[in-house]
Amino acid sequence: MDTCFAEIPIGKAELLKPAKDIVFLAVGAMVEPCQQASLQLAEAGIQAGVVNARFIKPLDEEMIRELAREVGIFVTVEDNSLACGFGSAVLEYMNANQMNWVKLLRLGIPDKFIEHGTRQNLLSQYGLTSEGICKKVIAFMKQYGAR
Repeated sequence: MDTCFAEIPIGKAELLKPAKDIVFLAVGAMVEPCQQASLQLAEAGIQAGVVNARFIKPLDEEMIRELAREVGIFVTVEDNSLACGFGSAVLEYMNANQMNWVKLLRLGIPDKFIEHGTRQNLLSQYGLTSEGICKKVIAFMKQYGAR
């Protein structure tokens, strides 16, 4: 890990791993599980890129447009509510810009009452561990004929 501090441009995401088949757009603490999921998916022959979105608002629209030209499947991953969350913002942007060729899978916390528990238990329960993310991605890709 780089211990040198650098200025982060407001609204600019960070491409951590180039994408081929799918790209993860992750926020905050979900970046690490997405990096692990990317490695696990590579073992299954799926090349998953990883983007540290860094900002929910403003979205890095330029990066979303560039990646949409190259990759047909986006997976947003957040440890927040799916309702009105980061994935919803990406979906709204894609819809407003007629990016209908991109398939989008939004992963996060469902909009319902959440029982109390440890962070790890809750992430596991809602499929937000690297293993859970992989399972959901593979099922999504099978559903849409991507693999």
